[in-house]
Amino acid sequence: KPGFTDDWWLYLRAPYVDYLDVWIPERAADGTVQLRHRELGGLRPVSQRDISAPATVLRLGTLPDDGPHTAWVRLSGHRTLSLTGGIWRLDALARDLQRGTLEVAGVIGMVILMAVVALLLGVSLPDRKFLWYALYLATSALLFACAENMLAVVVLPEQPLLAVRIHNVTMCLGLLTALLFVRSLLDMPTQFPRMTRLVDALCVLTGLATLAALAGRYDLIA
Repeated sequence: KPGFTDDWWLYLRAPYVDYLDVWIPERAADGTVQLRHRELGGLRPVSQRDISAPATVLRLGTLPDDGPHTAWVRLSGHRTLSLTGGIWRLDALARDLQRGTLEVAGVIGMVILMAVVALLLGVSLPDRKFLWYALYLATSALLFACAENMLAVVVLPEQPLLAVRIHNVTMCLGLLTALLFVRSLLDMPTQFPRMTRLVDALCVLTGLATLAALAGRYDLIA
């Protein structure tokens, strides 16, 4: 029907895909139907998307009235290959993106606030547990921001490789700070001396994994 092929947007959520290639049908000036290639993904700049959002959003424009209306998508990379998506009108898409961004920002802000409170308690009280807890919460906030692609969109839109490396390092740091916090919280050297040796060994292994991630060799431990 008239107008049905106009102003559609392709929404693709592939948070851990390194390379996302999309071919979109469009009608050329001579009337023939061609496939327009878009190069996207976690290891490509966010500026290549039509909207700077954590998910990949592309404007389809006016599709050929007589077809085809099929968009081709190819995923590749060394991380998890997962993809969800759909076709949206701009007004509905904007509402969905706004709601999702507010939810993610709210969670990150809440965790940061908890980290600040824990840090203040750790500084004012003679108890290291609060300091380890503050470090764990701060790492968790950064990890969540990386996992939701907020860091890449807001802070590093033109440096995708750096954003991915920070994400890899933060995953290792998240585990390391969690182990250190539990070790301090349970007073393991006193209460569980045998279990402490296991936790210490895990801390050493996680520390080595963090160094590997810093060196760009997260593929060795993933």
